[in-house]
Amino acid sequence: MIKSNKRIQGLLNKISDLHLTFGVQPNELVEAAFNENYGSFEIRKNATCLFLLMTFYEYDGNDKSIIKMRYSYSLDKRLIKVEQKVDNSQYKKQWDRIECMDNFIKELASELSALNERSAVEGILNRLPNDLLGRVMPMLTIVA
Repeated sequence: MIKSNKRIQGLLNKISDLHLTFGVQPNELVEAAFNENYGSFEIRKNATCLFLLMTFYEYDGNDKSIIKMRYSYSLDKRLIKVEQKVDNSQYKKQWDRIECMDNFIKELASELSALNERSAVEGILNRLPNDLLGRVMPMLTIVA
């Protein structure tokens, strides 16, 4: 039970941190554009997202790799995804806020279901922000 409570507290901390943290912001990334290894810096926006595209070069002896980074932001300034492309390859996801949150929530739901104590689970759920509570509840399988 104590081990489970520590695990639950750790997951709650991770969920809260991810929920409250906005991630690296475009103005912070602009500073890197002054580095000699950076080639280009571009910002695009559509109705739902802002995209920041950066190109930089990595050198390994006589070889030069072109690295392209794509940072995706929601319009409330939260970093939602980071993707990387090396030379002519496709973009590969490096980090995704939604996937991270979903994984934390699934782990939390599993731990809470294992507790099987309604009052303890309700006490823990009351510590979650309302918008996240709606994502956890459907995953719970608590025996009454």
